[in-house]
Amino acid sequence: MIILHGYTGTYILTQKQGTNGKFGGIHRGHRQEDQLEISAKKLKSGNNDQLRMIRKLIATNHPALASTLEIIDYRGNSYVIRKYYPGTDLKTILTKKSIYRRVNSSFFVEMAIHLLDGLATLHRHGIVHRDIKPANIIIPHNENEPPNSWKGIQAILIDFEQASLLPCPVSKIPFALIYSPPEQLLNKGHLTNPTSDLFALGITLYETIAGKPPYQDCNAEILLNLQLSYPVQKPPRMHEPFFSILEKATYKEPFPKPPRLLSSEKIEFIMRKGIQNRYQKAENMKEDLQEYLETHVLQKPIPWYKRFFK
Repeated sequence: MIILHGYTGTYILTQKQGTNGKFGGIHRGHRQEDQLEISAKKLKSGNNDQLRMIRKLIATNHPALASTLEIIDYRGNSYVIRKYYPGTDLKTILTKKSIYRRVNSSFFVEMAIHLLDGLATLHRHGIVHRDIKPANIIIPHNENEPPNSWKGIQAILIDFEQASLLPCPVSKIPFALIYSPPEQLLNKGHLTNPTSDLFALGITLYETIAGKPPYQDCNAEILLNLQLSYPVQKPPRMHEPFFSILEKATYKEPFPKPPRLLSSEKIEFIMRKGIQNRYQKAENMKEDLQEYLETHVLQKPIPWYKRFFK
């Protein structure tokens, strides 16, 4: 057990989960004063940029973003304290058909609109998340609450382990297969920007509505090539106006030949061109999704897939 004394309370860490990552091990516990459930990560020393980013996160308050409470120094280490959110992550919803079939119509688009509002706040504070994917989106709900009563507008973006202040550093960063944009796949970290987050959210939204990701292959190298080189394809019955939103969010300029055969300058030129053709702000993508949802509202409950497919 570890006891941490901070500005907002005293935190009792009772469980350690997972393996050490960029921040170190993850601890679970609670705030003594009000029993608030929290998670804590031990920071690796010497990363001043990460400390500055976390201090900005503490000042970034939005219901769609996991709340970062404070940083506490303890015995030569720093611990970042965040609120813990019980619920179900989006990856589980997508993989368990017994849940996926039971969520309300428009759930996923309402979720995306809510997250975009949070991303707009995050980006205004000069931070990009860089790791948006279904596993990092939590839908909070009570333990026995049925899926058809869960609300997309309560979704929360978690795991800021890869987040960075803008401008992003040139250094190599991890990426998520399927969801990351080309600038992350090819380690052009300095090109990562708010549109990179919108790209990843667009791929995630595509998967929620199509029922499968836009790229699939058992071979990681082939999957990486598909993700890097091919645009998302419109499912046969998906509404064109809805697909056009996803297409813009996930836009990437095609390479004339494999990137390994191109100069670094040519690769960067192509990537910048692709970035320029995406949504530049979360607010713009949010407005288009809201307009789509409003113009396609029906009066009676229907299966979610009929809202987005002909």
